[in-house]
Amino acid sequence: VNTATLSDPVQALKDMSKEFSHSVEVVHLCDYSFGYCLGCKSCEKSGECVQGDDFNKVIEPKLREADLVVFATPDYFAMPSAVMKNFMDRSYSSFRAVSSGNKEFAVFISAESDYYGCMSVYERVKEYAEMMGMSEHSEPYFQMNTKATFEVDDRLKDYITELLMKKIYVG
Repeated sequence: VNTATLSDPVQALKDMSKEFSHSVEVVHLCDYSFGYCLGCKSCEKSGECVQGDDFNKVIEPKLREADLVVFATPDYFAMPSAVMKNFMDRSYSSFRAVSSGNKEFAVFISAESDYYGCMSVYERVKEYAEMMGMSEHSEPYFQMNTKATFEVDDRLKDYITELLMKKIYVG
């Protein structure tokens, strides 16, 4: 299982959002070049990361602007993918800006493993999002026993509809 298996549900979310007049932008983290957190804590003084890479220029502004962040990651040995973990570490520099807003989050997880692997990934993403001041928008969506594709079935469509029908913060 890899992150590409999540392209179908993410695309379904994007397609279905049009029915609800919501704007959805998909950010594929693997399409960007950004380094690991240096742990230098320069961002605590300046509010910005000292690394002038795609995280600062592209990803962080999108995180700051989003009302709802949907984290989509496969289960890699009961952990989020490495690029998702790197995103979580690097967003430390965004903490003040993100935690002061009314952001919400939701989670898509695909796995070849069982429920416990998905729950472990979910707990890590949830802990991160809550530390960033986000509130949970809806229960996580797990697709287990996924070998090559993540099926867009009625269960997923119902989940996305419920996600889109809930209040989205504006402003």
